[in-house]
Amino acid sequence: MVKADIIRSIELKLGLSHEEASQQVEQVIAVIKKTLEDGDSVLISGFGQWKVRDKKKGPLVFQ
Repeated sequence: MVKADIIRSIELKLGLSHEEASQQVEQVIAVIKKTLEDGDSVLISGFGQWKVRDKKKGPLVFQ
């Protein structure tokens, strides 16, 4: 599943236009990204947890 699939699913389930669903998905992603950039982790119960961690070699990775 890619972002476009998530947007389409939200369109169908909530009866939103493509633009409205896209904006909602982008807002959720923006909140998660900002939280990680601020050094905090993100936990969505029943789904997963994200945090930024340093690796010995290479750039920061999101897991």
